[in-house]
Amino acid sequence: MQITLFTNILILLVIWGAQLKLRSFLLKKIKLILTTAILAPAITLLGYSYILYGIWLNSPPPIRYFLPPHSPISYYFFTIGRRFWISYFIALLIALIFLLLMQSIKKERRGLIFEKEEPYLICAALVLVGHPFWIIYLLFSILIYLIFSFAAKGKRISLYYLWMPIAILILALSPLLNNIEALSQVKLYL
Repeated sequence: MQITLFTNILILLVIWGAQLKLRSFLLKKIKLILTTAILAPAITLLGYSYILYGIWLNSPPPIRYFLPPHSPISYYFFTIGRRFWISYFIALLIALIFLLLMQSIKKERRGLIFEKEEPYLICAALVLVGHPFWIIYLLFSILIYLIFSFAAKGKRISLYYLWMPIAILILALSPLLNNIEALSQVKLYL
């Protein structure tokens, strides 16, 4: 799973760089960037699924018996679904719910809260940090927002330039965060 971690961090770094240096490009291509953020982990997971199939197929018995004709193909799909895909789909679902909620805010009000492309950036970050780290991501983002709000004394603040660095930090710390007991309780894979 290290490939997924490094790929996701790389995508977040590219998005953050675009935020800092290529904002006009980011504005024009934000939906393409979000699509890339959604598809990149899925492509990596397809690779893992293919590799697992090959390992099982070329292994000596009894592992070879996990595949047809000895076992139903549903066993393989259940295994890859539980091992690889469930956490991706949970993160994707949460990200899309947040995107829909942010898009449901009236346009004039949304402009006061978010920059135009900010909901897409948050959605991309949520997908890329994955499950269950999106929980830590949101909690940490809220904490930072509250600290900045307190320091700003009523002035409008934006986390526009912090969404990506927070996501990168969470992913970089994910090996340590895996040891948190509360997070291990919400994991749905082996």
